[in-house]
Amino acid sequence: MFIDKARMFPNCVFIIGADTLVRILDEKFLPSRKDMMNQLDLFNALIITF
Repeated sequence: MFIDKARMFPNCVFIIGADTLVRILDEKFLPSRKDMMNQLDLFNALIITF
């Protein structure tokens, strides 16, 4: 999962394609909407930008 890369490289800017952005934001790739929101919160806490 992309969140694993974010944990390895905190405070980074990632260049991603549209397909990766869809996977990050698509609820079908995570168990629930809450999990998706938690993942986005973690990106924010790790100072990850795209």
